[in-house]
Amino acid sequence: MSATKSQEASSSASPCSYHVFLSFRGDDTRKTFIDHLYTAMDQAGFRTFRDNDGIEKGEDIKSELKKVIRESRISIIVFSKNYASSTWCLEELVMILKCRTLGHVVLPVFYDVDPSEVRKQIGSLEEAFTRHEEKLRSEMGELAKEKLKDKVGTWRAALREVVDLAGMNLWSVVFVPKARFIKKIIKVVGDKLSRTSLNIAPNLVGMHSRVKNIQLWLEDGLSNVGIVAICGMGGIGKTTTATLLLENLSDEESLELFSWHAFGKCCPNNGYGEVSKRVVSYCGGIPLEIKVLGSSLSGNGLHVWKSQLEKLKAIPDSQILEKLRISYDSLQEDHDKRLFLNLACFFVGSDKNSTVTILDGCEFYTMVGIQNLVDRCLISIDENNTLVMHHLLQHMGREIVRQESPKEPGKRSILWNHKDAFNVLRENTSTGEIEGLKLDMCVLKEEAYALSNLGGSLKIYGFSIFSSHLDDQKNSNLVALEADAFARMNKLKLLQLNCVHISGPYKKFPKGLRWLCWRGFPLKSIPSDFPLESLVALDMQYSRLKNVWEGTKFLWFLKILNLSHSYSLAKTPDVSKLPNLERLVLKSCTSLVQVHESIGSLERLVLLNLEDCKNLRNLPRSICMLKHLETLVISGCSNLDKLPTNMGNMESLTVLKVDGIALNQSLPTNGQVNAKQYFIWPWRLKPRESLEISWPSLPRSLVELSLANCNLSEDDFPTELSNLCSLKKLDLSHNQFHSLPDCIRGLTKLENFNIRSCPRLCKLDGIPRLCRLICGDNRLLEEISFQIPHHPTTTCHLNASNHLEAMRAFKLEYIGNVEAEIVNNLGLSNLQSMGNLTVKLTSWFGMQQRGFPLQFVTQVCIICTYIIGSKVPPWFNFKNLGSSIDFIIPSYLNSRIRGLNLCSIYEHSDPQEHKPHTVISNRTKGLVWSHRPFVIGTAEDGEDTMWLSYWKFGNRLVGGDEVSISVSGGEFVHVKEVGSAFCTKRNHKRGAPNQPTEI
Repeated sequence: MSATKSQEASSSASPCSYHVFLSFRGDDTRKTFIDHLYTAMDQAGFRTFRDNDGIEKGEDIKSELKKVIRESRISIIVFSKNYASSTWCLEELVMILKCRTLGHVVLPVFYDVDPSEVRKQIGSLEEAFTRHEEKLRSEMGELAKEKLKDKVGTWRAALREVVDLAGMNLWSVVFVPKARFIKKIIKVVGDKLSRTSLNIAPNLVGMHSRVKNIQLWLEDGLSNVGIVAICGMGGIGKTTTATLLLENLSDEESLELFSWHAFGKCCPNNGYGEVSKRVVSYCGGIPLEIKVLGSSLSGNGLHVWKSQLEKLKAIPDSQILEKLRISYDSLQEDHDKRLFLNLACFFVGSDKNSTVTILDGCEFYTMVGIQNLVDRCLISIDENNTLVMHHLLQHMGREIVRQESPKEPGKRSILWNHKDAFNVLRENTSTGEIEGLKLDMCVLKEEAYALSNLGGSLKIYGFSIFSSHLDDQKNSNLVALEADAFARMNKLKLLQLNCVHISGPYKKFPKGLRWLCWRGFPLKSIPSDFPLESLVALDMQYSRLKNVWEGTKFLWFLKILNLSHSYSLAKTPDVSKLPNLERLVLKSCTSLVQVHESIGSLERLVLLNLEDCKNLRNLPRSICMLKHLETLVISGCSNLDKLPTNMGNMESLTVLKVDGIALNQSLPTNGQVNAKQYFIWPWRLKPRESLEISWPSLPRSLVELSLANCNLSEDDFPTELSNLCSLKKLDLSHNQFHSLPDCIRGLTKLENFNIRSCPRLCKLDGIPRLCRLICGDNRLLEEISFQIPHHPTTTCHLNASNHLEAMRAFKLEYIGNVEAEIVNNLGLSNLQSMGNLTVKLTSWFGMQQRGFPLQFVTQVCIICTYIIGSKVPPWFNFKNLGSSIDFIIPSYLNSRIRGLNLCSIYEHSDPQEHKPHTVISNRTKGLVWSHRPFVIGTAEDGEDTMWLSYWKFGNRLVGGDEVSISVSGGEFVHVKEVGSAFCTKRNHKRGAPNQPTEI
């Protein structure tokens, strides 16, 4: 087959000569791993290219490889110890990543190197780059040397980019055979190459608006290529609506769909309205659950409905589970099914990165598996990198586990139900099938207390066996269980406990444990015979530990250690024999006074969190030996005297958070300190010596710096901060600035700047160009100016005079500065007769919502304003009640239209949630204009708001064109009326007041 020549061709239609392109370092893996992988690919029927197949090394090798990569569907990049030592491999990697924009799939495989080494380019990769730079310098001429930095930078960026893709890590999976690893790769490749056919079903509810949105988008007249992606869990309607954009139904649509299935009409029967809404709310807008529930309740009385609703809260209806299992059963690999069940039982709401670390240690290929689950909408990742799962899906997963052995919980793979777990441990009925166990005695006590209020008995939970062996009154709430109850759980890898006491000895405790999360650990030290050697993550938050363990522990696999809120912990343990520790979290260890000097030996540590360790007075000098530390958090360490002076050695440090530590000895003077403030934040208000920071020694690698609530002013602000040439995010909120510190202007790479809640702040001048500025809650702030390359500095005023311009995205100015023709055409030439027009204006960049006299907002080719008004004025020729209007332009206006005047009337229930969006479509020419204003106006005291706008269209509207206008404002805004009128060339010449068109 021929190669793909045009970037405009879709990936699905492009011819492909190979299924898979293999990129690897031949000396490392050709005769071992690659040979086995290639053979397995061939046996699976995948046409696979490797560099000794059909191309001879020579002058044209690069162009030939580019062609082969383009003609391949997937590239597998096998990273080995010496991969980066080959400039050929690095160039090949760059070529592969460039093809991703054409739909090319990239699958990184980490054979005998950890992804963190590739991302940070340490170890063998660091040595390789050193050799490359030395060799290139010696071989290149003076002029060519200038390009060396860019070339090496491209290679480094490519390595960082590829690590962020969903890949497979053999290094992190404990004791896995390579043959099994290769089998998993074959399965992933097969999934990536698979395709599904589509069918369309009749009688859909809520589809009209979604079809309309797709049509508007597809008809925008632009020449660039676009892709419509329809995503959703099994049963949500992807295949049924192959050409539709389907999202979760609104409340109104959900109720209508439910009613059709429950009552055979579009609304509930009398007396069923409220209970129908409750059932619908439980479905979360997912059509599948709505249909099943409606059908199952149809024809039943209210008492059945209410009973069924209560049942749904406890155990999901079996029919619903069977429907929900469409997506689950479609997972072709048992690995992904097991992964889903573990996520549903343990990790919903958890950080994705930590979860990947833990489950990789349990022989899961977690990154690839999570991506497969995301593809089927069985799980999602939110903006905070948290794992999110619909509650019905979570119920489904847990029910699948329960059904493994409904009558004998000890025979299940996971004990996620606290009552079942407690009974199995108390009665010692566990088996070797248990891989995960979850027990929270606090939950059981709450349930028991609720039951007792209903006349039940506490004895059913076995609370008669409260331990008498604990050493203080607080621990009397803990239930004592015997360690021998775990003896038969030889497969146990995941153990999550809360408020549980386990009596030793621990010799028979499972030794294959990978994750131990024991909140509220009751002992002062971890017993010496407790098996920790296989742990990947140890979480003992809210423990009573005073000394974590005696002496040193050799824990090769341990990557995460979290001892947060261990209020009795006075010092950290000796960590010199934790060679792979990556994250050490010690938040709110309020008695902590010493961090052990051995911390400097943690070569892989990337995160150290000491937030709110209020009694910590210093950090060990060895902390500066952490060359791969990326994030250091010391916020709230209010007694910290100084930071080490040689922090510049921490060349990987990108995030430093120092919030809530006084960097200026004087107290705030912005008013009285009330008792409530002192009670909540006494450490922020108490006089003390300032923290000493050697600002010049801070590493220039810093990307994010947080100095919120540090009692800083422009007079004592460190000028050396301008040396942080890589800084992109800076937080100076809750400080004592009057104006912008001069050194901020030198931070040319700054993208995100937070300076909100500075009570003395009056002006911000010369701010670098930003992606985001947060400056709300600054009541004295009146003036802002921005540095804009190649443009003169523009000034912004937040009072009622002059104008405001933010980063050239929009301009806010008084009516007197606006062209008279525009004001006249919008019917605002006689303001005195119109009464009070003041509305509240707010914007996305932090401008407070406050009352303004009449202001105009200019944004690209649209000029608009907001006034009080409840009816579209009479000079708008086309009007319609509701949020949209359609009309045909009269033919006699052909070639004379210069612009369009638009008016909309709306009311709002929550001004903060107002999200106006206007779409104008020229259906005849297939053109669409879309506008979301940066500045938003809202009337006060429940009055309606009128939005008037002028759109400059040039010659894009002519007589005979069919025009459609739609205005929306979000869930909390009701658009009542829309009107439009044309502005013609003749009109502009005459400037006739109040006569925008000749129609």
